[in-house]
Amino acid sequence: MSGKLEDLYRRWILDCVVDSVEAISKDFVQHPQQYRGATTSGLLEEFKARTGNDPLWPNKEQRAAIYGTLFGMADGDSDGENSGQFGEAASDVRRRATLYAERVFSSGEEMLRQAFRDSIETFQAYLETLKGPVVDRGDAQTTNIFDKAVAVLQDAGVAQRFGGLPPAPANWPTSRPYGGDGANLIEEIKRTLFVGPEYQLPRKRFLVMQRIATYGHGTIADVQSYKYDQSKGQKSTTDLITAAYSWATAILDSKRMNSNDGMHLGGDGSKPLENLSTLESRRNIGRNR
Repeated sequence: MSGKLEDLYRRWILDCVVDSVEAISKDFVQHPQQYRGATTSGLLEEFKARTGNDPLWPNKEQRAAIYGTLFGMADGDSDGENSGQFGEAASDVRRRATLYAERVFSSGEEMLRQAFRDSIETFQAYLETLKGPVVDRGDAQTTNIFDKAVAVLQDAGVAQRFGGLPPAPANWPTSRPYGGDGANLIEEIKRTLFVGPEYQLPRKRFLVMQRIATYGHGTIADVQSYKYDQSKGQKSTTDLITAAYSWATAILDSKRMNSNDGMHLGGDGSKPLENLSTLESRRNIGRNR
């Protein structure tokens, strides 16, 4: 069973889903003839009328304030820089997992595992301070609007408006396999209703955001329940390292997509990809200057 904090993190990363449906609701009012086959017209009317005016329908700025209180003010797919205590603690967990996963020699393996466990304890202690009414209220507010946004994007009549694409599938966007239909739909909505390259969201990038959301969700959940047991801690620690490393690599892939240095994610050989620990070390050196 998912906990509220990790669910909030996942919705934070995938907030573009709600943002897209807010834009659709405005388009629906202006061009109702484009949505004749929609079965969620009532929801779209609610989005237009209630978003920003009802505690259970927070607008983009209100959602940013909810998430910012918990996770900091950095972008959801950043690596914790300038994002407060959550970002710093989460980034350290990912960095320690990376150092362990990408180690070259086995001689320091136990020291690296211990360093990872130490970072987990720090992150765990911080997450414990977040539990309470702020999380409960934020979860209730963002769950309502997120779930309703997903329902709209699963409406074939709405999807038809955007190039006749299929709707988002059941259990999207939080369950694997992710599939491409939902990502294609988000890309087309952004292309159709949002002006400017900074608002575009290519399919490939949205799929990476789903990975960040999934692995971040899993890591946060596991950290909260983690308790090192000498007799069986080896397996549980390894599982958590795997989750945190997957989270780290997803974030790195997102950063590479944002960069203008010519790197590619597809492994086409145009430029070799640096390993994650090298990039983490470079960033930490820059911080200490």
